[in-house]
Amino acid sequence: MGQTAWPRHLRTDPDSRDLPIDARDDLLVLGLIAAGIGCTAGGDLDSAEFHLGRAMALAEGAARPPLRARVGTELASVAWCRGDARSMRSLAVEAMSYAGGVASPHGLGRCAAVAAMAAYLLGDPDRSATPADLAPHGGAVVESGQALAGGARTALCELISGFEYTTERYPSADRARRTLAAMLSHDPAPLPSGVLLISVAHMCLVVGRPDWVTELVGIANRVHGPHSEAAVATAAVQVFHGRGDSARRTLAPVLRDAAGLHPHTASAAWAVEAFVACELGENRAVHLALNAALEVADRSGVVAPLLESGSTLTDALARDAGTFGHLDGLAERVLQSANSRAQIDHAHLTPSEMRVLSMLPSAKTAGEIAELLSVSVNTVKTHMRGVYRKLGVGSRRDAVIAARSTGLI
Repeated sequence: MGQTAWPRHLRTDPDSRDLPIDARDDLLVLGLIAAGIGCTAGGDLDSAEFHLGRAMALAEGAARPPLRARVGTELASVAWCRGDARSMRSLAVEAMSYAGGVASPHGLGRCAAVAAMAAYLLGDPDRSATPADLAPHGGAVVESGQALAGGARTALCELISGFEYTTERYPSADRARRTLAAMLSHDPAPLPSGVLLISVAHMCLVVGRPDWVTELVGIANRVHGPHSEAAVATAAVQVFHGRGDSARRTLAPVLRDAAGLHPHTASAAWAVEAFVACELGENRAVHLALNAALEVADRSGVVAPLLESGSTLTDALARDAGTFGHLDGLAERVLQSANSRAQIDHAHLTPSEMRVLSMLPSAKTAGEIAELLSVSVNTVKTHMRGVYRKLGVGSRRDAVIAARSTGLI
């Protein structure tokens, strides 16, 4: 029987040669997993898959389901970094099947969190395969030491993927932004922390806290330098404040290089561009941006940014139905996912509705609000009706009470 080609740290450790063969195999798998994680952090995804593929082969040969689950979860993370949401989900679900009842609650929770994140990216309303009770963090903020070990990433996956279902959106967004702040400050790799910035920015804007997004962008730029994800998050803040022209200027260099971006980033950038064009009534620009976002989704499976833009974009998709050529089927599936999300009993206010909502506690009339926002009185009244409908109320006073009780204002 040939001699095992041990990793260097095992070859130089005489104690490891005294271990039983099974234990040596386990250590070799763990060493390969560590190598794969290191390569992923450094952006060398081909090498990461090579090391993790070897680890999976050894774990399968040694019949070690818990190790197979760990390797599968890391392979799903590599697929995430590549922007392949479909492979990410299949690998994560397979890893959960390996785990079964033999993995630790933490290990099973990581598998579940990655699978739930993939379902979120794909716009899959059926997340029953990733029950929240497997989550190991209990909603706590993950501190920096855990962030280096990947705990922050798992916590954020849980918070992001469950955001549309939670009845406590404000505290959920707060936990997400504090966890991401710790992760950005200590994670040497811009992926996936940079991509997570886009999702967390969406959460913060939904609860009316653009200042949280600006804070996160500042941390990201300080640690990693200016990058596309920070630009997209900044543009989303500008849209929130009604500065569509500024958002377009911020997005222009990002969209010029969209083909080289992570699919989640590219999809989010095109979604913001489409939203701005909708607000300005530029139907042709809306169609082109939606088509570009659908092209990204066709390659990667990522549709979350389109869904998170709410009825503004899904109404535009419905209006242009049948005009996207080979992407028409995908557009229809996005609309079906949007309809499923609309049935969830939560308020999901658009940025324009949030701006109007923020002024409702004042004594300002609809006309005064319209003047401050530089829009027509009819536009303000339309947004007020949308706020009332989504909050399930019938008056301005009740809207303010409901919004305060849920942390929206």
